[in-house]
Amino acid sequence: MACSRATNRRPTVPRSLLFHSLTEGHYRYIRHPLYTALFLGYLGTVLALQSWTLVAWFPAFVFSYLLFAKEEEKVLESGFGEAYRAYRRQTGMFLPKRPRFHTDVFRTAVQWRSRVSDK
Repeated sequence: MACSRATNRRPTVPRSLLFHSLTEGHYRYIRHPLYTALFLGYLGTVLALQSWTLVAWFPAFVFSYLLFAKEEEKVLESGFGEAYRAYRRQTGMFLPKRPRFHTDVFRTAVQWRSRVSDK
């Protein structure tokens, strides 16, 4: 969707469609998959070049993209509100969140134990 030079306006896209596209594909697991790819590319470059200088600069590289990501999330939260906050709780920023299997197993065990002790 290109910007029209004559009117200098962008076509409008419904917010629900925009947010739906945020929760598809890689974005279903990670909120910033492109930044994750950049980190992996940087690490690949470090391994290929075997440069201690690049190793030393890696924390600054990650920190700068962390700041970018935080700023993007503020904008998305102001635009999408509670829907984005719920999405943020479900997904990891740069890496997928681990499934909470142990919590569900514990909760099920407690429920089962209370049913058995009631009988």
